[in-house]
Amino acid sequence: GGIKKDPVKENEETKPSQPSGGAKTPFADVSEKHWANEYVAKLYESGAINGVSESAFNPSGSVQRQDFVKILIGALGTKLSEKKSEFADVQSGAYYESYVMTALENGFISGTGDGAFGIGSNLKREDAAVIMARVLDSYGVKTLQLGKTFNDDAQVSDYAKDAIKKVSAIGIFGGDDLGNFNPKGSLTR
Repeated sequence: GGIKKDPVKENEETKPSQPSGGAKTPFADVSEKHWANEYVAKLYESGAINGVSESAFNPSGSVQRQDFVKILIGALGTKLSEKKSEFADVQSGAYYESYVMTALENGFISGTGDGAFGIGSNLKREDAAVIMARVLDSYGVKTLQLGKTFNDDAQVSDYAKDAIKKVSAIGIFGGDDLGNFNPKGSLTR
């Protein structure tokens, strides 16, 4: 356990709060005009994320599964697990081990189904939606509206359909200019 939970009323606005401004980023590739500037700056200042170097963030780069979990658990401020890995591909003592185990213990992840977590694999957008929906569920967040049905809904795995509807209803995920979710595409930083 160790998750910090805030009560969320069912009729309360469930849209994520917008950054309040003032945060700075040292990354030249995330300028003040970049749509993610304030989000990146807030997460950087909190210590939840790092750049790929001191001056670059690489916002269009893919996110690997273990790094997404590390960012997520860091952003939530969840107490880290001290348990040893239950996944065959999670090395004991690796920088991500306690984050992966914390996410597992809190029900945010379940692995790839073959005893592995998927270390080194890029996180698919549909899998990121599933993880985020589980986090929202753990906080008791309810959606008051139906999520969007994307033009490429037929490409979404059955296990991810409800999650995508939830995260799109709340505004965490959106589609592209053509109305596609791109479920099998890699999540970008």
